[in-house]
Amino acid sequence: MKILIFFVFIFVFYLPIQKKHVNSQQQGIDSEEGDAATFFNKSYSEHQSSLELKIFRGYNPKTRPVKNISQPIVVDVHWHIIHVSINQLEQTMTVHGHIYMRWYDEFLVWDPKDFNGIHYARVKKWQVWQPKIKVSNSASGLGSAFDFSTSAHVIIQMIEKDRAKVEMYPTFSIKVGCSFDFGDFPNDVNKCAVNLFSTATMNEVQLQNLYSIPPTLSFGWEEQKMKRIISDFKIQNVSCSSFYYSQGNISNTAPVTGFDAGITWSMLAITVNFVRHSPLFFSAILAPCW
Repeated sequence: MKILIFFVFIFVFYLPIQKKHVNSQQQGIDSEEGDAATFFNKSYSEHQSSLELKIFRGYNPKTRPVKNISQPIVVDVHWHIIHVSINQLEQTMTVHGHIYMRWYDEFLVWDPKDFNGIHYARVKKWQVWQPKIKVSNSASGLGSAFDFSTSAHVIIQMIEKDRAKVEMYPTFSIKVGCSFDFGDFPNDVNKCAVNLFSTATMNEVQLQNLYSIPPTLSFGWEEQKMKRIISDFKIQNVSCSSFYYSQGNISNTAPVTGFDAGITWSMLAITVNFVRHSPLFFSAILAPCW
């Protein structure tokens, strides 16, 4: 009987009191009166909005983001190629993919402690300063505006007190003219390059390959990611290099003085080396004779 009375006491008096206590602790976020997702998203959105208002107040995307105007901006570049198309009749090569660019901005800075610890901001491409790049051997002409996409992912990361890192990932579809030699057909080996340059001289903008890493190739997914055969050709390798253009001359040596940098443009090249892939060529030639 005593045990029965004990359980009745637990169910009638103790459990309702505990439930009421738990409910009182959950008011605001996890209770029925609050929505955790709405609460946190609203808070983060408010901080992001305040952050953008702060960093873009008085910011001019047409002005190089350096406090010392005599200091050039170094832009690191890396190519990610997802497809290569070779047209033998036109003597052209079309390359598709993404180009990664990274530089540092001395004006887009903030203190993460003032914005709930936010170190990253994702913004629109047109909001930030960006290097103007062109393809010197584009089949569409030097003034082509369609080699690179007009929209891109832009991420700003606050890493130091006086500067932020800016990363941009525009897509590209570049068609260039080539000079193929098919004299050794069907064993011919050829190469073609895409030459990239900044419209600003080296005293303002300097392009360089990111850690001298060769372009990344991704022609397929999963088991196809190592694919290198494209139509009638096999891609042997893709390399990157840098050179400098000044007064009609091309050099592999960077300018030393500020005067020389003011009349020199930095250029980057990715060179695609490929060999013809015709495994059934001789079989097709000999078969009619049998």
